[in-house]
Amino acid sequence: MLGELTRLHIAAEPAAGRFGLHDLLRAYALERAEADETAAERHAAAHRVLDYYLHTAHAMSRALSPPRNAITLAPPQPGALREELGGYRQAWSWAEAECPVLLAMVALAADTGFARHAWQLARALDTFLSRRGRWPELAHVQRLALGAAHQAGDLAGQAHAHCGIGWACVSQGSYDDGRTHFREAAELFRQLGDKPGEARACVRAGQAFWREGRLREACRSAERALELYRASGDRVGQAGALNNIGLYHLRLGAYERGLDCCRQALAAFRELGEHRGEASTLDSLGDGYHRLGRTGDAIACYEESLAAFRELGDRYNQAEILTHLAAAYQTSGDGHHAGDCLEEALAILTELQHRNAAEVRARLADLAAGPPRHAAPGVGWLPSPKPEPAGRSAARPGS
Repeated sequence: MLGELTRLHIAAEPAAGRFGLHDLLRAYALERAEADETAAERHAAAHRVLDYYLHTAHAMSRALSPPRNAITLAPPQPGALREELGGYRQAWSWAEAECPVLLAMVALAADTGFARHAWQLARALDTFLSRRGRWPELAHVQRLALGAAHQAGDLAGQAHAHCGIGWACVSQGSYDDGRTHFREAAELFRQLGDKPGEARACVRAGQAFWREGRLREACRSAERALELYRASGDRVGQAGALNNIGLYHLRLGAYERGLDCCRQALAAFRELGEHRGEASTLDSLGDGYHRLGRTGDAIACYEESLAAFRELGDRYNQAEILTHLAAAYQTSGDGHHAGDCLEEALAILTELQHRNAAEVRARLADLAAGPPRHAAPGVGWLPSPKPEPAGRSAARPGS
């Protein structure tokens, strides 16, 4: 049917498998729908299309980074069938292709009384928009979701939207605003008796403190998340919180305590079969060994983490680990391998159109120019405390 419409120049196919209408035809279709269909029929049609995008976006989000405290969706309307996404790469490709439509769907849901669709769609877009570094779009859809949830009196929707807005604020450097939203989210989750949700807000508050270099506050937030995960019996959440606590202690210079927490997290993730958490914790251990001057151990951990993320098909985290591996090679004096890692990371970030590509490009230029004139012997580049939401801290459940 679409092929026939295209042959008659009523529809266009600008890319294989993607169809659209001329603006005038779209306007005419809207006029006919309003004239020929009842309000109830138009509402039902909107419900079906929103169900299609919500259920597919939810599957996409779980493929990119399976959430530990996943939200529950209502069953789709009859006739609304989600896409079958085979894995990370297919999920990412679908999100790339549909992103403009998905953003529009959040607005449509908010404008037409589908508050639950609005905040659940915004939640599903969190990981993808974060890994693309599209913070303004993330903030926009989360604010639409918050408004819709507030109008509907949906406390869970408000809590999740506050978490999303807070992360968008933190990612753009507005730390105080971000923590305000995390506090709002934590209070709402507390009212709902949702301990994993409250823990998620604490995890993100800890990330905000880490980005500011306020490591002791970050550690306290992670420890509170650990308490909440223990109270709810969420073993994966506990492992993720331990990984964060360990990383913060490593940055504070408490190396033995930090490594011990990370080793506990690694053992738990392996017992639970959580390969993504295992990969992220290996990255944290690599950071600790690097700071202790155990460069060989650091490289081994980073290599194992990279292999795991490659097996998962997770392109973004591959790029993150490659930059950490490059730093370890640079410290060991192996500029050749450091350059290879940075080149591969740059290729991935360029492919993902992520803003961090500029930073990696600058590091490549610095590497080509040689070590800084006043650098201490044997000291290479170490990651600063400015993680991406799915970078070193990807093991954080629900983050």
